[in-house]
Formats: sequence, structure tokens, C-alpha cells
Amino acid sequence: MRLLASLFLLLAAWAGSAQAAEAPFSEKSDWSVEESWNSDTLVYTFYPNCMFRSSDWDGGKGLGTWSVDGKKLTMSWPQYGATYRATMRGDVIRGTAYFEDGRKMGTFTLRRMR
Repeated sequence: MRLLASLFLLLAAWAGSAQAAEAPFSEKSDWSVEESWNSDTLVYTFYPNCMFRSSDWDGGKGLGTWSVDGKKLTMSWPQYGATYRATMRGDVIRGTAYFEDGRKMGTFTLRRMR
């Protein structure tokens, strides 16, 4: 019984560490951004405290929040009234941006920079 309990704890710890290692924002990371409504070259920097910053908006002071549910990413820009919803696939994230009234702003792609 003790061996079974130890094995269960070991497997649970391994699964948790594997999920943490797969989380794309478990540490500060930079992502290049392509937006269908914007031709500027942008970089979004994600932080593990669920915040992100744009290299463009407000001289790099444009802040937002992010959340992840499985492979789904939601990014919120409260000061700009926008929400981005996307699907994560490794080092590429693709999605759609919406105005706060629900109108579609356009599509976007994030690519992790190394």
C-alpha cells in the first residue's frame, strides 16, 4: 500500500512538472506578432504573472492580461477595449481579436522568439 501511494505521488509530481514545462508563459517570453489590421512589426512580451506588454502601444507601456485554459489563450486589453482569443500549438498561436462590443477586429498570429 505504501509503495502504491509513493508511486501515485511520484506520478502526480511528474505530471505537474510536465505541464509547467509545456506552459508557454511559465517564464518571460517574447513573441513576434502579425495582425491583419496592422502592418507594424510588433513584439508581445508575456510574463508569468499573467500580464503582457506590447512593443508598440503607448511606447511599450500597453499592458494587458492573459489566461490559459488547456490550449486556449485569452488576452485582454482593458484600456483598449479588446479581447484576443486563440489556440496554442507549440511555438505558434493563432486567433481572432474582438472589440468589447463583440465586433471582430481581425486575426493574429504569435510566434515565439528564441
